[in-house]
Amino acid sequence: MVSTTHSESKPIDCPIGPIPVVPAPAQLILALVQALSEGSMLGGYAFSTYQTKDPKPISLKELRIAFVAEDVQGVKGASIRGAIVRGQAIAEGVLAARSLVNEPPNVLSPPELADRARKMCKTAELSHRVLGCETLNAKACVSFWLWGGAVSTSLD
Repeated sequence: MVSTTHSESKPIDCPIGPIPVVPAPAQLILALVQALSEGSMLGGYAFSTYQTKDPKPISLKELRIAFVAEDVQGVKGASIRGAIVRGQAIAEGVLAARSLVNEPPNVLSPPELADRARKMCKTAELSHRVLGCETLNAKACVSFWLWGGAVSTSLD
C-alpha cells in the first residue's frame, strides 16, 4: 500500500523503497498516467490459441487510477482521462500486433494477414488499401514473397 502525508517534502512509503515526492511537469504526469494505462493492459497478455491445456484464467476486473483532486499539479481531469484513453488505444494496437506475430506462418500467410488487416480497418473505421502481387513487385517489395515455399497463394 502506498501512503503519504500532506507535506511534499516527505517521501512516499512504498514496498520497493521510498519515492521522493517532487513537483513534475504536466507532460511527465500525463506520460506516467498513459504508461499506467498501457501497462495494465499489456501486462495481462497471453497467447494461448494453440495450447493443449486450458490456461488458468487470470483476470483484472477493474483498475482504478485515483487522484486526490481533479487538478493534479496543474493537470486537469480531462487531460488525465485523455492520457488513459491514449494508453488503452496504444495497448490495444500492441496486443493486436502481438497476436498476429505469434501466429505460425502456415496460419498467418500474407493473404490471411491482408484479410485480418481489412477486418481491423473496418472495425476501426479506417480507410485502407491492400497492395496486390503486381504492385508489390513493381515497388520491389520482394521480402513479402519469402514466405511462399511450395504453396502459392495470390493477394490479388
